[in-house]
Amino acid sequence: MAFDLKGVLLPPDQLVSRFGVSNRMAVRANALMAARVNVTSSVLELALPGSALEKLLLTPELLDKAGTLTDGLLKELAAARGLAGALDIPLVVVDSQDGRLIALAEEAMASKACEKPRTGEAAIPQVPPALPARIQTQSVLPGIMGSAESSSIFTPAEVARLKLAVLTSVDPAQRIEALRRLAYAPLPPDEKASIFVKALADDSSDVRKEGVNALSSLGLNTTLCDALRSLSAPVEKQREVGLQKVAHLAKDANRLEQGIMLAMTLSTLRTEKSPALQRSLILSLPEFMPVFEENPEFLANLTHLLVDMLVVGLDAISTAVLTLYRSLGEKLSEPLGVLLHEEIDRVEDRRLKAFLLILVSALPKLPPDIQGRIAQEMAKNLADWSDSNLDAHRLSNALKGFGQVAVTTILDMFSSVQEPQMPFFVRLLDSICMSEKIESKVLGRLGAFLVDILKTARKATRLAILESRLCAHPGLPVEQRTFIAADFIRNAHDYRFEHIVEMTRIALDRIGPPAIDPLYKALQDSPYEIEREMAISCLGNIIASSTEVSDEFRATVDKVAKSCLGLVDDGSEQVKPLLRHVGRICAGPTVPTARVAEAVTRLRAGFKRDGANLELLEALAHVARSPNIPPAILVELGSFLIDLLNAELPQVFSREKQTPEGTLLEIGGGTEAYSTFVPTVITGLEHAALSSACSDMFRERIISNLLAKWEEITEYKIVIGPRNTILLAQTLGSIACSLSCPPHARIKITRALKKRLVHIPIIEILGKVFMVQDDSQGGTELCTEVTKELVEMLSLQDYREVEDRETLLRALARVATRPRIAHDRGESDVLRRHIVDLLFQGIGDNIIGAKDLLRGLLSCDNIPKPLKKNIKDRLARV
Repeated sequence: MAFDLKGVLLPPDQLVSRFGVSNRMAVRANALMAARVNVTSSVLELALPGSALEKLLLTPELLDKAGTLTDGLLKELAAARGLAGALDIPLVVVDSQDGRLIALAEEAMASKACEKPRTGEAAIPQVPPALPARIQTQSVLPGIMGSAESSSIFTPAEVARLKLAVLTSVDPAQRIEALRRLAYAPLPPDEKASIFVKALADDSSDVRKEGVNALSSLGLNTTLCDALRSLSAPVEKQREVGLQKVAHLAKDANRLEQGIMLAMTLSTLRTEKSPALQRSLILSLPEFMPVFEENPEFLANLTHLLVDMLVVGLDAISTAVLTLYRSLGEKLSEPLGVLLHEEIDRVEDRRLKAFLLILVSALPKLPPDIQGRIAQEMAKNLADWSDSNLDAHRLSNALKGFGQVAVTTILDMFSSVQEPQMPFFVRLLDSICMSEKIESKVLGRLGAFLVDILKTARKATRLAILESRLCAHPGLPVEQRTFIAADFIRNAHDYRFEHIVEMTRIALDRIGPPAIDPLYKALQDSPYEIEREMAISCLGNIIASSTEVSDEFRATVDKVAKSCLGLVDDGSEQVKPLLRHVGRICAGPTVPTARVAEAVTRLRAGFKRDGANLELLEALAHVARSPNIPPAILVELGSFLIDLLNAELPQVFSREKQTPEGTLLEIGGGTEAYSTFVPTVITGLEHAALSSACSDMFRERIISNLLAKWEEITEYKIVIGPRNTILLAQTLGSIACSLSCPPHARIKITRALKKRLVHIPIIEILGKVFMVQDDSQGGTELCTEVTKELVEMLSLQDYREVEDRETLLRALARVATRPRIAHDRGESDVLRRHIVDLLFQGIGDNIIGAKDLLRGLLSCDNIPKPLKKNIKDRLARV
């Protein structure tokens, strides 16, 4: 609210009744007024009988020296009377229009903080000389009092006294009486209207209502007057209805009427106690956008008023204020930015300052200079604020919206950030840079910042950088990313926690090719096993996924592959865990053909020397997927894997053994054959069958051997364990889904898998297989059979679990995307419509994903247009 630093102008009897001061004090106050020295109402409230303040004001010397009164003289008088220590609040003497004013020191401070008018005079619309037709032109109420009679009663002195009473009286009853009498005064209508409109800004609802009544007497729209009176009603529901009427009328009102409504709305808002109605009042203000555009003082006073309200009701009205300023900011972004920035400078409360910063950041067209200053204020505000605090979290989200400006601001002030807050700012930079477009020069500065901070940062900050995506940003210079990767791998042994080790792996993988050199160096030179294992693992990931094609990169990759192949002949236990990654490195798309061939030869030779070395087998399985493997070498490797697939597996046994600690279950030898050997061989054969180097003839040989193994399992001739059985089925399904798989081989695989259709994983696999556009007779017949079986399974009790039904529906939705589900087009359409009905039934049964499956069908070209329309219409109703 507005704060006017002014003295009290009341006779002694009213001073006694209003402030409770003694008669002697009331007389002294009037005597000081005669000497052009006033006192504020706050001073009078504290000058109670017997108080030290009363004794000071009654000092004879104060009246004698009134003409030269200053702060220093006031303090001397207090000290001379021994009252300096007894005064609770320091006093000051300030200049005013009427002379000097004795005020509390904090009043003077508050006055400076509120130099601009907030509500009061500046919030009142100026009445133009040409009044609208609705306000009549007579100066006295017609039929009640003539002009001569009015002039004889309302002398100029009386009219001046009434005006003064309306504007300065502290008693609402006196202001009301003055308004009523002025309605009969011989004044021009525009002058009367100005006085009555000013009354709408009064703190008293009764005075505001009287102002409306007075405007009504001048001819203001009756409907509008009724709405304005409701805003001053004592019952909250009536005020709410009045607000609804005002908001409705504001749309078609003229500027004067809008100004009157806005003044009344702001006054009501200033005195309203109900949070719900406060929010409604705030949200109604965009209706007065034209008034705000034409009258900047309204905008300023609104901002001052809302800031005052936010001091005590931040949680209650903050959302409404944010909504309001987003709306006003569409046309008034620049003036609002200036006003809010001024308020931010005045506010001390951290939460309120944070909200005001969020508020100004929400303006859609903020001037660049203000944008930079606001970003600086935000960063400064966050510098020692815990990121777990909700307000700090909101403020940081607002800061992200400044994009590159926020990045440069944070980098500018980072040197002054305390260590505990550094991780927070690292995460903030990460979020901004990975979601906004940042110039290369700023990214270069950011990279240099990361390099410098890694040299001295403590563990928490280092982990924040490790966890971020900043270090892998493609815009960072290569040498900076290389340095960061070297730092990560060099310090990997310090963090033994599994999740931190995994974070380091992920970070190095993100950095990609720039990390190859430091990883290669760590593989060769690091004394720590964890760093060597991490280095070769990350090298495999990076080389396998890199799309770099430069000659320099290919040479580097070849050098790494050659060096890693040397580990095959090492034979030590320390090297053994690293061997599986050798195959992943040699399978990279940029590894030369000759090196791939060498890898197969050396890995097979190593495996022959040490048949129990399953790491070498894993390496061979990886090499099988190399796009550069020579066809002859692939046949050799695939045949080797087929022989292993058909080899006899050891028996697994278990027995109980009594020990001092109790019964111990011992699992016999051969478990590795099922946990590692079998899945590795199956995976290797999948890689070989899907390789572009694989001939059709050799692919069919692989498929035949895999199908033969599946046949043995389905006929219970062998048992390889549930996990390996599913893996074999998935491998067959993956090959069947490949476009390189011949149609007849796909049919063989589908028929073989169909034998185990009762199992949910097989249903998932076959659903993917049937998505392949295969219109062969055998494939379509199989599709029809499987579709009908899946439909029937949905009605069985064994498949009532939500997860099972979801898998069945997903498989059917995939089938529905085929050009034909059956050879007969009519039957195909019937099955497709039935699948759609089942999916809608799934929505009714709360099956997760059923609605998304239907939406997916809408984008499929094979779904007929009438069926798509049916799906759209039905989706709109669910």
